[in-house]
Amino acid sequence: MKAHSCMNLHLCIRPLVLNKIGDEIMTTNSLKELCASLKEDYKDVEHLKENIPPHFPQVTVTQNSGNVSDLDSEEPVKIEEPGVTKKPSKEQRNINNF
Repeated sequence: MKAHSCMNLHLCIRPLVLNKIGDEIMTTNSLKELCASLKEDYKDVEHLKENIPPHFPQVTVTQNSGNVSDLDSEEPVKIEEPGVTKKPSKEQRNINNF
């Protein structure tokens, strides 16, 4: 009788174990994809850091920090944006409902 119950237990546990393994494989694959995506993002950030596009606003640090990166600084950063020009407001007209 024990051999029969052990076989039933094995048949019940096997799908659970296979599901768990499948979940772990999916999680591992998702983490690998996330890691690859983060590496690409990091490369993009490094490239932008070295090649700042001219249309980005100029950033000035308020404290001379030597060779320390601006991103590591805890000091506030001032961003100088070009002057924003507002469009002149149009004359308001009343709209009559028909």
